[in-house]
Amino acid sequence: MPFLDLPKQNMRLHYVVNTLKAQSDAELHTINPDKKILVLIHASGSTVDHFAAQFADARLTSKYNLVAFDAPLHGKSGGDERAKLTLEDSANCILEGISLLQIQSYGVVGEGFHGCNIATWLALKSPEMVTAVVLASPCPLIEPEDVQFELNDEWLPEAVKHKDGKGDGSGTIPEEQMQVVADYYFGRMKRAEDRREKFLAHFQARYGTGCSSHDISLIVNWFKREPIPASLLASVKAPVLILHGGDDNGASSLSAAEGWKNSFKSSRGGADLRVIAGAPHFLSYTDYSIADRFILQFMERA
Repeated sequence: MPFLDLPKQNMRLHYVVNTLKAQSDAELHTINPDKKILVLIHASGSTVDHFAAQFADARLTSKYNLVAFDAPLHGKSGGDERAKLTLEDSANCILEGISLLQIQSYGVVGEGFHGCNIATWLALKSPEMVTAVVLASPCPLIEPEDVQFELNDEWLPEAVKHKDGKGDGSGTIPEEQMQVVADYYFGRMKRAEDRREKFLAHFQARYGTGCSSHDISLIVNWFKREPIPASLLASVKAPVLILHGGDDNGASSLSAAEGWKNSFKSSRGGADLRVIAGAPHFLSYTDYSIADRFILQFMERA
């Protein structure tokens, strides 16, 4: 598996290029110079594997090199334990990875508050390189105080009660707390049950059984994040597309998506907002076909 060592960040970043199935580093390093590049930034708690549908979509792969990273605290990426890691810090790690891969120009797709904040930071820090930005289910610019309290003060203590030598010592996240995870990403959606169960199994394996409280605590702390300053959002000149799931009424409401749209005051052509009817928060994972179509059409216009 290919990794990039980031000494400035004390991180090791796992990444993939153009396929999730390749067995050798050489295959995964290959960027086709005749195609443009699309960088994919996953949602919090997710990994590059959850872009499997995008990597298998010939509509995208026939025209774009797909590059995805396991962001810090996610997937196979690793690093030193630390007291704090901001989303801007994570963006700096991704930027260093992009530089090491010698990528000069790219569009970026981010999902959830994690992917969308990082994608926006990339556009702000490398405006000459980022050609277009897609934000899927971006969540509020500032999480409501009741959400911050529910997740940091109520959910987290229960989620980690078997970690770090406490409780039964297994590290397992209890079923009640896993149901909150399911509701956050998928709502009450009854379809795509296999994808739902696969994601929850991943989440438990990566942050639950046998794991310390370190990574999940830092991730949940992002619900108390400081917003990207309005003046910076207003300076983004790249075209912006925002995708909202019509059934996402909890994690990322339509008003949250509209808040982001209205913040990109300098975006070329004005930021565009599209709603995918019936889609939950994790729309690129559950409603990938229509999401990919919107992404492709937008990138071709940008």
